[in-house]
Amino acid sequence: MELGWTAGELQVSEGGLRDQASWCEALATRLATNSAPAGAGSSPLASSAAVNISHAQVVAAGMRCAIRMQTTAAKLAAASDGYGSTEASSAAQLRELWPATVC
Repeated sequence: MELGWTAGELQVSEGGLRDQASWCEALATRLATNSAPAGAGSSPLASSAAVNISHAQVVAAGMRCAIRMQTTAAKLAAASDGYGSTEASSAAQLRELWPATVC
């Protein structure tokens, strides 16, 4: 299948960036709402305490990942806005260089 571009090229569009931002936001939401399994409750066993500590660490790691994904989503949304603005400005500059002619 011919893609029309080489591996060294980056294909970007305003909509594509916005889609990626939405995808990252959705993943961040899923991560934020995930939780570790319920602990074993209070138990004098050291292994139970270790499991509860591990669960807390899993929750904390999930929250850190969710925050990173939300930050990435915000950056992608901002990039989309900037990309669209640059495209509109570039198109306007090109139109000024070659005004429309009537034949």
